[in-house]
Amino acid sequence: MKKAIAVAGTILVDRINEIERYPKETELAKIISVKRAVGGCVPNVAIDIKKIDKNISVYALGKIGVDDDGAFLEKELSNYGIETSGISKTVTDKTSYTDVMSVIGGQRTFFTYAGACSDFGIEDVNLDNQYIKMLHLGYFLLLDKVDNGDGLKLLKEAKSKGITTSIDLVSDNGNNYKKVLPCLEYTDNLIINEIEAGKLTDCEPTKENIKTIAKKLKELGVKERVIIHMPDYSVC
Repeated sequence: MKKAIAVAGTILVDRINEIERYPKETELAKIISVKRAVGGCVPNVAIDIKKIDKNISVYALGKIGVDDDGAFLEKELSNYGIETSGISKTVTDKTSYTDVMSVIGGQRTFFTYAGACSDFGIEDVNLDNQYIKMLHLGYFLLLDKVDNGDGLKLLKEAKSKGITTSIDLVSDNGNNYKKVLPCLEYTDNLIINEIEAGKLTDCEPTKENIKTIAKKLKELGVKERVIIHMPDYSVC
């Protein structure tokens, strides 16, 4: 078997509701169409890797419920040739999902249920697979156990086994970014947007500052690459 990439963390179902308009409180609006799609770091990254090169071996690592949404996720990932045996299952909670309200020609609004993902942690991951050479973990600030110590433990274990690591975050409005800082020492590749980069370093994330911010993140521990993407600019 070829060297493999493991993608771990957020795995959920997007229930996409196309609506005629967004109603005010107490009002009713019609749903025009409904569809279901896979979402979260694990499906998004794993599927994109397989689209880039179907010959790359990819393992999905996450936590789902024993339900229809969980079965849907496994089937969709398997259809792309992604290995799903590393996905753990729980009977105590439902598969995580997000209800997406999408106004035709307008913006989307999201309502998310943390579900099984919130209980995803180090006990759900086996890194003893000799073929895994890279671990991508995300999303920090969205996974309770990962944010509260298990993410750091996972990265430490991966590095002790010679596995290259990378992480991604979500843009959080709170003051939770300090939880990520201890993880940077065990991160080879940090892949984030300018908002997250600014929050991690307490710097204004302007185009003029972004190179300085990237250097500061390297100084905070990132080993190989800091990759920051903005709508009109990026730096590595």
